[in-house]
Amino acid sequence: MRDLQEDLHEQDHEHHGRAPQGRHTRARFPAEARRHQERIGSGSRMKVEIKFDERFKAPLKKGTKVATIRTEKKGSNGDTFEAFGKTYKFTNVFECHLKSIEAFLYPRCGFATSDDFVNFWKKLYGKYSPEEKAWMHYFEEVK
Repeated sequence: MRDLQEDLHEQDHEHHGRAPQGRHTRARFPAEARRHQERIGSGSRMKVEIKFDERFKAPLKKGTKVATIRTEKKGSNGDTFEAFGKTYKFTNVFECHLKSIEAFLYPRCGFATSDDFVNFWKKLYGKYSPEEKAWMHYFEEVK
């Protein structure tokens, strides 16, 4: 339960642009944070390759899908990608438990229900474990 609470706390604060407070804030990804600061400081943004299932075309275009969950980190804040003819940029990227997605983040990833998310995950990866961690990538359209 503690991990879910930490994920919820981080997600709420990080997505809204405020740094979370607590013991894990600095030490969690110090090297990644330094690389991110260097990339941002130098003005370098990366264009990354990320693919979406056709079922997410309408939610992406409507703006109801604002995040994607992946087994690997696909980019950092500010990096861009293209999907269905539009360009998007990552606004917040963090690691969290799948149970956090199942509990309350699934609509942000374009799923109607938590069961929809779990079944899609099983279809892609053959299994689902709530304790498994994955990378949550929030994004917005670049206009």
